[in-house]
Amino acid sequence: MTDFTTRLNQAMELRNIKQIDFVKAAQDHGVKLGRSHISQYVSGKTRPRRDIERFLAAVLRVNADWLAGESVPFDDDPETFAKIEHVSPDADFEHIKRVEQNSSIQNSEHIEHNNELAEIEQEQDMEAAANNNVQDPRSLMCHQVSHRNP
Repeated sequence: MTDFTTRLNQAMELRNIKQIDFVKAAQDHGVKLGRSHISQYVSGKTRPRRDIERFLAAVLRVNADWLAGESVPFDDDPETFAKIEHVSPDADFEHIKRVEQNSSIQNSEHIEHNNELAEIEQEQDMEAAANNNVQDPRSLMCHQVSHRNP
């Protein structure tokens, strides 16, 4: 079980909250959350999006970061419905989008770096070939191999 699943079950037991209580609270607050979703979260088959984690934390009256698995006290600054109603449902989407953009930028930088390294290696091979009076670096490799095998 993940930290999230373990903590969800612990908090449910502590607060005497049943799976159906989440479904009812979701209906009351206009959150799309069904019995099968809750069952999967409780069993550890899936993990909810961050906005749903925060909703679950509000129902349980626990800290959302604690529920997510972070090392904070479970009852320190518990999540409330008032807090989560001020958060846009697209907030997590925007966060994910920023993370993906940053990842894409890092991948581009990595590719550029690899290309620069390949160019440097090619230049070094050409210099080595020129120093050995060989025109093509590939022939240098053949030349070196032919000297090893008489």
